Amino acid sequence: MTTNDKVINMKTKKTDITQEQLMNLFDYDEASGRLFRRRFSNGLFTGLELAGTDCGDGYRYVDILGRSYLEHRVIWARSTGFWPAEQLDHINKNRSDNRIINLREVNNSTNQKNTKLRKTNKSGIMGVHARTDNGRWSVRISHSGKRYALGSFSDFFEACCVRKAAEARFGYHSGHGAS
Repeated sequence: MTTNDKVINMKTKKTDITQEQLMNLFDYDEASGRLFRRRFSNGLFTGLELAGTDCGDGYRYVDILGRSYLEHRVIWARSTGFWPAEQLDHINKNRSDNRIINLREVNNSTNQKNTKLRKTNKSGIMGVHARTDNGRWSVRISHSGKRYALGSFSDFFEACCVRKAAEARFGYHSGHGAS
């Protein structure tokens, strides 16, 4: 345990760690989005080391006194002075890109409007799928917790246009459904 780690009480909740404490523990490179742990020996600063670890799900995690934190949430709290009350969206959908300009605090509904195209998607357009019974293209979208059927189309391009128009109408992110 380093000198700066002692600043944080072991019984604190994750959100009780202050911006000042995070500033004492970490340096942050805005250009790369990387968090660096400040290292101390005998109370003297000895340098920096990369703080986060990729655990296979694309997100980076950082340990503070034996507790695991999502690195992007630590960066948000260190940069803004408060812990996010809701979800943080990686605007470019790259979970390890923790540049503060790539993060935005959003509710779950808004976060779902900026998701990647699933690997199982066969049409290449989210919300558009081929029906096996009649060969037509079925179009759906969700908004405010409700699913809407937007129609069935013989023309794939028309189906895609209807879906994209609905995304714009319901405030989906422009990159929604991209890989």
